[in-house]
Order: sequence, then structure tokens, then C-alpha cells
Amino acid sequence: MAPVEPQVIVKEVVKYVDRIVEREVPVERSIESANKIDSAENVAERKRLADDLRRVTARCAALDDECADARAAHRRDAAKLAEQIESLRDALSRESASTSVLKAEAEKWRAMYDAVRDDASNDSQARAEADALRMSVQHAEDRHRRELMLLGTEHGNAYAAMRKSVAAAEKRCADLESQVEAAERRFGEEEKRRREADDKRAELERQLRLLQADTRTNADRAMSSARDLMDQLSSADARIRVLQDQKEELAKKLAEMEETNTKLLGQNSGSDWRLIAAEAKLKQTADHLASEQQETARLNAEIDKLTEQVRLARDTARASATNDLPGVIAGLEAEIATLQKKHKLALEQEKELAAAEAERVKLLHEAEVRKLTSLQEAEQLRLTELDRRTAELLATEKEIRASTEEEAKRLRADKEALREELSQIKDDLRGAKADLTSLEKALRDSVEQNNELREKNEELRAQKAKVQERVVEVPGPERIVTKE
Repeated sequence: MAPVEPQVIVKEVVKYVDRIVEREVPVERSIESANKIDSAENVAERKRLADDLRRVTARCAALDDECADARAAHRRDAAKLAEQIESLRDALSRESASTSVLKAEAEKWRAMYDAVRDDASNDSQARAEADALRMSVQHAEDRHRRELMLLGTEHGNAYAAMRKSVAAAEKRCADLESQVEAAERRFGEEEKRRREADDKRAELERQLRLLQADTRTNADRAMSSARDLMDQLSSADARIRVLQDQKEELAKKLAEMEETNTKLLGQNSGSDWRLIAAEAKLKQTADHLASEQQETARLNAEIDKLTEQVRLARDTARASATNDLPGVIAGLEAEIATLQKKHKLALEQEKELAAAEAERVKLLHEAEVRKLTSLQEAEQLRLTELDRRTAELLATEKEIRASTEEEAKRLRADKEALREELSQIKDDLRGAKADLTSLEKALRDSVEQNNELREKNEELRAQKAKVQERVVEVPGPERIVTKE
């Protein structure tokens, strides 16, 4: 894998932090509108958040791998720089060794020159040794010149490469410093956003507590209304039972009155009566009972009147045997039977009406109870759903906050790692600069030594020229020229 630049890593981290911050705003908005959305949308939102979390986790792993590759590339570059510095040190040691060898040769030639100078006047081989010395000095100068040229070229190339590497390292340090500053600014903005998110979460928790208090108040109010309605229904049942008891007592009284009338009139008694039935509603219980009592009193009065008429008719029949009393008595008995039938029908109608009203009230009571029960169950389900949504939202918020804190911790760790790498690079640069300074100093010392050697060689040449000028002619077949 190719090494990744730290600037690219920091840019990717910044983009990832921006995506986390942009994702927190829909999450906060979803928390605010949690009571308005359906459960299916909550499930879809949770799935989307889980997918985003997986993608973010994969991206974090990829970024960690890229950071590891970048660190490995940095270590390789540091190793290469260390190898270059070691090679420069080896070259400097070789140059020092060659300089010491040259110094030794210069001392040797100086001793030889002194010996030749001392023995030049008496030794017959002075000219030959002087020529040999001159040739050897020339060869040594040529060799030393070539070595100096080669060493200067090597030092120049090494110095240029070192300057290039130092410039590249300084450029990387400047880029890393700008990236670290940008990361610090991003981290400050992230901290600010996190504090704002904490404030919003506290506000949401306060609103949630207020909503829960309102919900509990409404639930208590609904329970009190349900209890009041149950009490009203119980009182209505009690009133219905009282009315039924009163109706039973009235029916008993009417039955007793019928038995009394039957005993008084007998089977042959009759009269013309009309029964006016009274209709009353079960909701107006007092008026209905009053009308029933009035009707009973009226019927009792009519029965008394009929009894009196029957008695008068019997007295009249006894007084006048030839009178048509049997037809009158038969008509009276027919009318009495008709009135009794009408009275029974009225009682049956009253009973049916009372039963129907009682059934209607009972059905209304049961319907109201079912309605209250369903309302209570719906309220309980709503409260349960609200608690569940609240728990889910709190859990989601905790997960988001935990992931945000983990991401912040990871960003802090990356920032510390970048700072450590930057400090390590700075230390390496300082070490490289120190090595470069020492190499430049050694190079200057070597140049100074070479200049001293060159001056010494010039002195040797001058002394050799002086010796050659002082050489006298030696008798023999050959003549030695004093100057070349």
C-alpha cells in the first residue's frame, strides 16, 4: 500500500467529524419530534443510524490503517536519513584517515628533504635523490589533487542531498503544523458543538419531564373522572333498584286491590268504568310515582263507587222483582271486566317500559364502562409507548454520545500522535542539522588542512629550488646544470 500523506489523513478525519456533527442535528430533531412520528419510522431511523455507525466504524478502521502506513513510511524515511548521515560520517572518517596519511607523508618528505639538504654538499647522489624527490612530490601532489577533487565532489553531492532532504523535512513540518492547527480548531469546534448538544439534550430532558408530568396529571384526571362516572353509574343502579322496588310494591298493592274488589263485587257484579293509564318516564321517578299513587287512589275511589252502585242495585232488585236488573248487572260486570283488562294492560305496559328503561340504562352503563375501560387501556398503552419511545430515545442518545466521546477520544489520541510525530521529526531535523553542521565544520577543517599542506608543499618546492640553485658542479665526465 502506498504511504498516505498526514494532510490527507487529517482532511479525512475533519470530513468524518463534520459528518458526525451533521448527523447529530437530524438525531436531535428526531428526538424533538419523537411524539409525532410512527414506530415504523423509528425502526427505519434506527436501522439507518446502525448502518451509518457501521460505515463510520469501517471508515475509522481504514483511517487507522492509513495512519499506520503513514507512520511506517515516516519510519522508513527516518531510517534512510540515518543511513545517509552514517554514510556521510564514514566518508568524513575516510577523509580524516586520508588527511592523516597525507600528514605522515608530508612529515616523511620533510625529513627526507632535511636529510638531503644536510648531505647535499658532500653526497654524490644528491641530484638523483633530488630528482626522485621532485618526481615523488609531483606524483603525491597529483594524487592529492585528484583525491581532493573526488572528495569535494562527494561532499558537494552529499551536502546538496542533505540540504534537499532538510528542506523537504521542513516543508513536511510546516504542513504538519498547519494540519495540527486546523485539527485543533476542528477539535475546538467539535467541543463547542458537543456542549451545544449537551445543552439541547438537557432542554429535551426538561421538556420530557414536563411532558411526563402532564401525562401523569391527565392520567390522574382520567382516573378520577372514571371513578366519578362509576359512582354515578352505581347511584343510577341504586335508583333503578329503588324504582323497581317501588314498582313491585305498587304491583302488590294493585293485586291486593283487585282481590278486594273481587271479593266485594263477586262474579255477577258489573258497572261501566274507564281506566285512564298514565305514562311516565323512568328518568322522572318522583313524578311517575306520584301519578301512580293518584291513579291508585282514583281506582280505589271508583271501586268504592261501583261497590256502592252494586249495593244500591241489589237493594233496588230486592225492592222491585219485576225490574230489568240482570241486564244492568251484566253490563256493569262487562264494564268492570273491561276496566280490569285495561288496568292489567296498563300495568304490563308500565312493567315493559320500566324493563326497557332499565335495560337501556344498563346498556348505557355497560357502554360507558367499556368506553372508560378502552380509554384507560388506550391511555395506558400510550403511556407505555411513550415510556418505550423515551427509553429508546435515551438509549439512542447515550449511544450517540458514547460514539461521539469515543470519536473525540480517538481524535485526541490522533492529535497527540501527530504531535509526537511532529516532535520526533523536529528532533530528527535538529539532529540532522547538528550532523550537517559537524560535517560542514569537518569539511572546513579538512579544507584548512589541505590549504596548510598546500602551503607546506609550496615551501618544500621553494626550499628544493633553493637547494638546486646551491648545488655546485661535481668533477667528472658529466656536468650538472644548476638550474632546469
